[in-house]
Amino acid sequence: LEPDAVVGEATWQELYRRRSQLFPTPAPTVSPTPTSSPTPTTSPTQPPTSGTGQRARIVADIPAGEEVQVFDGPGSEYARLRILSNGSEVVTTGRQSGNWTELEDGGWVFSAWVQPI
Repeated sequence: LEPDAVVGEATWQELYRRRSQLFPTPAPTVSPTPTSSPTPTTSPTQPPTSGTGQRARIVADIPAGEEVQVFDGPGSEYARLRILSNGSEVVTTGRQSGNWTELEDGGWVFSAWVQPI
């Protein structure tokens, strides 16, 4: 990254990529046990009156072979629900919390990687 004193999309993507390298998410267990969900530090925004059901594509600047993680809440501290391949099509609800966007199925993904179609 070139120093520019701006924490923009490229900076967030690099920080997220490096965090994933330093703290990889363990493989899911075959039969997960229920756990309580952490209390979010920020409240997600209310769904807008328009934009609900917006189709989007996952476009992530990640190394080849890595996939985008979908979490149970707006942050990587939540349980991982599944993974998406780069280029996957998703549907968003229009809700955002910090740098996270809610998907129609209830999962949350890093907002910088969600591009409307």
